[in-house]
Amino acid sequence: MIRSFNLRQRFSLTVLFAIALASTVMLLSIYWAVSNYTRQYTIHYWQEYAETFAHSAKFSVTLASSVKANEIVDHFKKDPVIEKTGIYLRSGERLASTEGTIECPITATNRFDANRVEHPFVFELPRTWCFYAPIHYLPETHDFLDPEPSGNIDKTLIGFVELAVSKRGMENVIHQILWLSIASVIVFELLLFVSVQHFSDVWTRALLELADIMKKTGEGSRGVRASLEGPAEIVELKQRLNRMLDQIEAQEEELEDKVTTRTAELQTALNSALSASRYKSTIISTVSHEMKSPLHAFMGYSQLALEALNGSSRLTAEDCLQMGLDCARNLEHQINQILDYARLESGKAQLDIAKFNFRNLVLRCVEKIEPLTKDSGNRIRIIGEACEIETDQDKLTHILMNLLSNANKFTQQGGIEIAWSIHQEHLIIRVNDTGCGIAEADRDKIFEPFWQADMSLSRPAGGTGLGLAITKLYCELLSGEIDVTSNKPGSIFTVTLPIAKA
Repeated sequence: MIRSFNLRQRFSLTVLFAIALASTVMLLSIYWAVSNYTRQYTIHYWQEYAETFAHSAKFSVTLASSVKANEIVDHFKKDPVIEKTGIYLRSGERLASTEGTIECPITATNRFDANRVEHPFVFELPRTWCFYAPIHYLPETHDFLDPEPSGNIDKTLIGFVELAVSKRGMENVIHQILWLSIASVIVFELLLFVSVQHFSDVWTRALLELADIMKKTGEGSRGVRASLEGPAEIVELKQRLNRMLDQIEAQEEELEDKVTTRTAELQTALNSALSASRYKSTIISTVSHEMKSPLHAFMGYSQLALEALNGSSRLTAEDCLQMGLDCARNLEHQINQILDYARLESGKAQLDIAKFNFRNLVLRCVEKIEPLTKDSGNRIRIIGEACEIETDQDKLTHILMNLLSNANKFTQQGGIEIAWSIHQEHLIIRVNDTGCGIAEADRDKIFEPFWQADMSLSRPAGGTGLGLAITKLYCELLSGEIDVTSNKPGSIFTVTLPIAKA
């Protein structure tokens, strides 16, 4: 049958067969490459999305806050292809999740294995991907510019997130690419077969113009656009190229805007650094004043003691020396506070766990504070039963002394109450006073080092502003937490510490 065709027909048939074979191979290759790349890229994208989700959920998991966790899962489920989002504790207990029609087997089963979510992974279902990302707790981070430092840092798994993503989006894209490719190849075959001779010069002109456009674009020229004329394929090529050039120029403009924005952010950071430097100067001035006051008083009382020995003073030498000794102890207390804070900040503080009677410890602390209450006119009330606990006695003593001293300093002619109870192997301590209270705007700042509501040198209540900061660090060192509430008058400090009952 082929022998009956003439040379032109045979050539046309050969060209048609070659084009069809090449197009089929090309179409299959493109489909395989595009589908494989789309799948890998989609999995990679949603895995990174899950890790971002996990990083955002770290704070809520650390505090076990279901309210904050619900806000986060709702925020991360805005994409329509996301079928479900969830935040889970390390035990597999659900902290928060959105409603969904899909249940991933990893969290649906009762036999949950925490080791499986130590690292990010994806579980694939026929129509859905289930992405998982762990949430780790980092004990210490010294690089404040890197929230996830690398290196040999022990990480503790505290929870994980679950992200169920439908495959329909990727499948629709692949199907569209397939049908678009098939349609394009069919049109291309027909047009190429019909116009291989008649439109060769058009193709040549198109290639030359494309080369010229690419050259000008590579040299940095803007506003260069293709004006190709000819068949629909050439016009489509022109439109795609022009859209691509539009996107490139838009991205360049966006990059320039980002550089401008980043420059502004750096300027803001510089201004913040300058403000921090001024705040540092204020702190140094305040601490220096607080340390000079007892030193000057000590020197004055020493002078009075000398005059008393010579008989030229109204006070006795013993009284002067006693008052000077009190000033020296005040100075020693302030120096010890600074040293304690430096030791806690550097991570050099060590724990000494032992069993002891907590009520006896409270009585000793109250006994040390009672001489100070004579000047303030306060009364101390103790509520709690004797109990044997196991923790660091020295660190707990520091916590109690700081809270009682703070309550006595800001309370005049009032009452101070210290109460405690044990609940689920946790010691709960409440120190309540009837003092001036704490303004709502200042409650988030009182645990900052060197911070005080009144930073002036003439403030009525002295101190370096380290007492509550050290108390918070001691609580964290003992794996506990501290909270404060205030209703004016009065404040309530609540300390929760894990202990082992004897």
